[in-house]
Formats: sequence, C-alpha cells, structure tokens
Amino acid sequence: WTALWIALGYMVLISILYVVVPEFFLFGFFVADVDPTGQQLAIKSMAANLLMFVAAYNLFDAAAMIFASTVKGAGDTRFILKLSLVMAAMLVLVTWLGVEVWKLSIYGCWALFTTWIWVLGLAFLLRFLQGKWRKIRVIEVRARESPAPASPTPGPIRS
Repeated sequence: WTALWIALGYMVLISILYVVVPEFFLFGFFVADVDPTGQQLAIKSMAANLLMFVAAYNLFDAAAMIFASTVKGAGDTRFILKLSLVMAAMLVLVTWLGVEVWKLSIYGCWALFTTWIWVLGLAFLLRFLQGKWRKIRVIEVRARESPAPASPTPGPIRS
C-alpha cells in the first residue's frame, strides 16, 4: 500500500499542475511570433484541454501500474498477460469505432482512452483485492533427498 500512496501523492500533484498551469508543460512546444494565422494559439488551447484528460486518468494509471506490478511480482503473470491482451485489443477496437463509426472528436477519443485507463486500473485493483496472488508459489521447495554420505567411499583412483 505504501507504493500506491507514494504514486498517488505524486500523481495528484502532477494532475493539479496539469490543470492549473498547463503552460508549464507546453512551454517548449510553441514558438512565439511564428504563427501569423493564429493556429498555434488554437493548438495550444487544445493541448491544455487535453492535459485535463491526462490529469483525470493519472490516478488510475498509477493504480494500474502498482497493482499490476504487485500481482505480477507475486507470480500472477498469466492474469496480467490475459488482461493486458484483452484490454489492448479493446482499446484498438473502441478507438477504431470512435474514429470511424461514431465520428468522435479528439475530446471524445480522449474520453474513451481515459475510461479505458480507469477500467484497467480498477481491474488490477480488483485482482489484487481478490488475493489469488497470495496462493501462487513462485519458488517451489523440493523435498530433500537422502543426505549424502559423510565421507566418500574409497574407490580406485583414476587419472
């Protein structure tokens, strides 16, 4: 739980900064006095709005990383693999549907992505809380074989 609290503390701070001072993160991407059409201002505004989506998914992303790593480190790698494959395929499908079928804007696509991260974080949290990872044996202990004799039996010396 300590790692989660540290990650959440960091992500809360970063998320607040994304919302309050997005210019700090966008500073190096825009050059002043180079855009006579004003498109750069519109793009900068859009980027600042998109940082709000990043702020919204940061906490769940941190939880996903912490809980996935916890159950993976405990040996529950098959679950991690299966869920990761399903969720990756779901992201591709939902993104394609969002762009090609539902004709979502960039904000709609980011809303889908944010929701996807939330689901992923919750799925890893639920797996962690189930506790199945506690029963997995990562290192098997073998039964000791009969002890070796105290001294080797004398035999012919070979050269």
